[in-house]
Amino acid sequence: MEKQNSVKKRETSAYFILGMGILLFIILIARRPDLLTNAQFWAEDGKVWYADAYNFGILHSLTLPITGYFQTFSRLIASLSLLFPLLYAPLIYNLIALVVRVLVLTFFLGKRFDDIPIVPRVFTVFYAALLPNISEVHANVTNTHWYLALYAFLIIIAKPSKGIGWGVHDFFITFIAAVSGPSPLFILPTLLIRFWAKEGVYGLYNIKKLASYAVTPGVLGLGLGCFVQISCVVMERQTRIAASLDLGVNFEKFCKIISSRILNGFVPDSISDLPWQHPSLAVGITVVFFLAVLWMLSYRDWRFLSVITFTFSLVAAALYTPVIASQSDVWSLFRIFGAAGRYFIIPQMCLFGVVAIGLYALIKSKNFQYLYIGCFSVTILGIGIKFFSLPPLPDYHWAQEVQKFNAAPSHSKVVLAIPPPPEWTVELEKK
Repeated sequence: MEKQNSVKKRETSAYFILGMGILLFIILIARRPDLLTNAQFWAEDGKVWYADAYNFGILHSLTLPITGYFQTFSRLIASLSLLFPLLYAPLIYNLIALVVRVLVLTFFLGKRFDDIPIVPRVFTVFYAALLPNISEVHANVTNTHWYLALYAFLIIIAKPSKGIGWGVHDFFITFIAAVSGPSPLFILPTLLIRFWAKEGVYGLYNIKKLASYAVTPGVLGLGLGCFVQISCVVMERQTRIAASLDLGVNFEKFCKIISSRILNGFVPDSISDLPWQHPSLAVGITVVFFLAVLWMLSYRDWRFLSVITFTFSLVAAALYTPVIASQSDVWSLFRIFGAAGRYFIIPQMCLFGVVAIGLYALIKSKNFQYLYIGCFSVTILGIGIKFFSLPPLPDYHWAQEVQKFNAAPSHSKVVLAIPPPPEWTVELEKK
């Protein structure tokens, strides 16, 4: 009987994860139905990834770095899309980008996080699916590396994998994430934090324990991937243009960015703009925020320390080398509604998760549990009502562009228009 109950529990959990995955997939599509009804390439999806795979060949394109580092996942998806007619390539991109987001969220709901109550995890997942101001990163292959980085981070802080299947999963995801963008480099400190939390300071002097830890699938995948990525960065020796610009750095502006971006994930832009209008408010919110972080650090939870280290590193890197526009006083551009939203999706999701999980842990009675569920339900509902719909991409009539390509003679150069405006194109040397 005990064995049957155990099996039934696993089956119920699997059904729950499957049902949540389907629901989340439907939500993500419903936020922007044109992903399926009028699929189009977005920016680098067509101009770089697809064009390189088509013009240079699959193997050659996989070896090409861009902006100084590898973006392997994007190139792999471009290579895969070559198996389908050009008309359907953007649809393949969109579906895979959506699937990755769903996989990240359902992984957090799975058994490897069952030491965290399911209620705050469900609220966190719904918030992540309804995240405001993410038109730039909602569902395109170019920005999927952000979600892969979050996926890799969750694998590292999850309960250890058991079985060959999970081991392959952990190695594959962490490795692909690491060779698809620079963000996973900021997960490396978490490897040390986790080992220190398990083995203590003296464990660092135990070669056997270090070696055993280093060959666990997630750690090995992330380590090898980061080694490849760092080697590429060193060999390319490229630095981002933004690093040499006048960023307009000062403490007040720093507070405005931190405070407005914290509010940005929960309230309309008119309210999140208040810190820019009132500097004292910006400073106050930022000070309170960092005091709250210090207070939570006092609990000495290694996962929380890892979340703070990872997210703060991402924000610091974004502020140091923001790719927004080539002009002076770049930090002021963070005031623009939705500008550079890609830099803040992981911090916003992690912050919400920390608050949701932390508050739930403080609950000592059923009445407060009901109050918690009610408050968070209203919050998620309000965010969904206010921010659910995302604007579709401008219609560049992809089907007509494909017809132009099909009608072109062999060995001719064909230029296809794609969004976003004003001047993104796909240049293909027709075979």
